Amino acid sequence: MKLDRRTALLGLAVTGATMPFIATAARAQTKPAASGGLDNYVQQTLLVGTVSMKTSEIAAQKATDPNVKTFATLEVAEQKAIASVLAATPSGQQPPAVPPERQKMIDQLNATEAGQTFDQAYIQAQIEGHNELLAIQQTQSGSRDPSVEAITARLAEQAVASHIAMLNLIQQMIGAQNIQNIQQGQNPDGTTTQGQDGAQPAPAQGTPPASNGG
Repeated sequence: MKLDRRTALLGLAVTGATMPFIATAARAQTKPAASGGLDNYVQQTLLVGTVSMKTSEIAAQKATDPNVKTFATLEVAEQKAIASVLAATPSGQQPPAVPPERQKMIDQLNATEAGQTFDQAYIQAQIEGHNELLAIQQTQSGSRDPSVEAITARLAEQAVASHIAMLNLIQQMIGAQNIQNIQQGQNPDGTTTQGQDGAQPAPAQGTPPASNGG
């Protein structure tokens, strides 16, 4: 089951249209923003974006669901673009270090075996991270200040919102596939209850083996 073409293209279109505008805004900036609020916005955006990028780099390699892999690849490109734009601001020239608790989450995801459990964990982490990132953008998106930070927040808010919609759809599709697999007598991830070699389960203890008729 794959993403509807229209939905996937919408997400790509929002990202593709937003990033050039953000880059143009950065080039047009002539004076640095001195507000502590803007500094905090940049640092928080870079921190959450860095975590999203690092986990997406892992998912781009390990994801088995094609929709998850596609999203991860898209997310890496977007976060790199946002980081390059915010690097034009004074507070964005020194990216924040990833705190231990977030690094632990990245390490745990990286240690998770490739398969449906990994895909689900990645998507759930991305939904939580994108909701956090959206809230950060909304702290500045209402500002009419023509700074890089404010313009970035207004445009990035649109891209993040579209990604949340895509993530929720992917999560629903994985859940629907799980139900379909169960209805077909399989495990949720599509594997059978038999061994890898297709052998039937061993008879219960005390049950005589089936007669061969001989």
